[in-house]
Amino acid sequence: MTGPPGTRLEMQGAVGAGPLGETAGKKVSTHVKMVNSVFNGSGYLKRKVAEYYVAEGRAEFVADDQLRLIESHPKNRAAARRAARGYENVTRAMTTAEMKHLPIIQLCKSRSRASRPPAAEIPQE
Repeated sequence: MTGPPGTRLEMQGAVGAGPLGETAGKKVSTHVKMVNSVFNGSGYLKRKVAEYYVAEGRAEFVADDQLRLIESHPKNRAAARRAARGYENVTRAMTTAEMKHLPIIQLCKSRSRASRPPAAEIPQE
């Protein structure tokens, strides 16, 4: 053991251990936002469902995490009709509780409260 120190061998990478595709190395979200949703939901889909829609021809990716549905596809048209049916079948007037959720009613209420003087400043007769 009086000789010079030995040289280290280079590390060899395992076969198939490198990047496999263009998504390797990028952090990809598990959900995708629909920019023109026809459903009455949150507007987000799981990525696998979005990829299925693209493979089926119902949608296309506009960005990494954004999907646009093709409005002329028959399945998308049927989904839009089903979503609208719930609103079109209502023949009664809205209740006060339902009106509270409309943005325009909330805006009118907040403006009417702001224009009133506080209770201490109202003249007593």
